Amino acid sequence: MALEDIAAGIRTGLAGKTFDGSLKFDCGDDGVIVLSQGDASTLDRDTDCTLRLSSKKPAKAARRQAEPDDRSNDGQDQDLR
Repeated sequence: MALEDIAAGIRTGLAGKTFDGSLKFDCGDDGVIVLSQGDASTLDRDTDCTLRLSSKKPAKAARRQAEPDDRSNDGQDQDLR
């Protein structure tokens, strides 16, 4: 599945929802998906948090729903490869 297709699915899921901050799924050479201001885009930009994924996992990770908690990553990027 192409990242633009994944971003389009996320965009549909975000319709009518808002959130604070921004998140980037960095899929290496395949590109990025950026969640920000209620939208999903494949345009790279600085974000509050970056999750690095192997090329085999972007669709699976994008479909997961994160459970909110009180922990902060204190500006640290996460590597999920």
